[in-house]
Amino acid sequence: MKNVQALTLSAAVSLALCSGLSVAADNQGSIYQAGNANRGGITQFGVENEQATVQRGNYNNANSLQYGSNNVQKTHQSGNYNMALNTQSGSGNNSAVSQNGDFNRSAMTQLGDGNSAGLYQNGNRNSSFSDQMGIENKTSAHQNGNGNMADNSQSGIENESRLNQRGDFNYAMVDQDGIANEANISQSGNFNSGVAWQKGEGNEANLAQNGDFNSSFVCQYGTDNLANTHQNGNFNSADVIQSGTADVASINQMGNHNSSFVMQGN
Repeated sequence: MKNVQALTLSAAVSLALCSGLSVAADNQGSIYQAGNANRGGITQFGVENEQATVQRGNYNNANSLQYGSNNVQKTHQSGNYNMALNTQSGSGNNSAVSQNGDFNRSAMTQLGDGNSAGLYQNGNRNSSFSDQMGIENKTSAHQNGNGNMADNSQSGIENESRLNQRGDFNYAMVDQDGIANEANISQSGNFNSGVAWQKGEGNEANLAQNGDFNSSFVCQYGTDNLANTHQNGNFNSADVIQSGTADVASINQMGNHNSSFVMQGN
């Protein structure tokens, strides 16, 4: 009798959940797995959301949550012990994750409308994180190598960032809050660190690093500020801090053990 009651309760819960999901319409979700002990999960609430997950290898994990309308998310994992977590809430958001290798990690969150994000990892033990809150923000992160970390955070409208890492154990971080800010970080080598922090409107930061153990930091708050840093060598350090309107700073370093600092305000 207890077993019958338990089955009845389980059926009632399932029916309640099914009834709650009946408000959704035209959502599409698909999972393809080839290998052993892979896990994939898709949860969709809303209208005309789309999610596709492909996993090849062993012990990979991918989970996606979509809430709203016309959101699109695609995840591809090839290798072993990779993990991808994706959350979308709003309308017209688009994200893609591709992981090739072992022990890679990615986490992506989009809250708002019309945001776009792409995270691409080739190698082992790379990590990539992206948080977008607002309208029509764009970001992309490309990692080729091992042990790299890319971290993107955007809040506002029409902010844009690009993070490219080639080598091992590089760190790139972009934090944008405002309207139409742009940040580009390119790293080629090992153990480089690049950080761009922007708050305001129309600010632009471009950081390029070629070599090993270079460090570059750009902090901008205000309007229409521009900062460019270029490092070619090893153990170089470049810092830019700008507050105000239409400030321009440029640092170029060729060689080893150079150090530069620019601060501007009006």
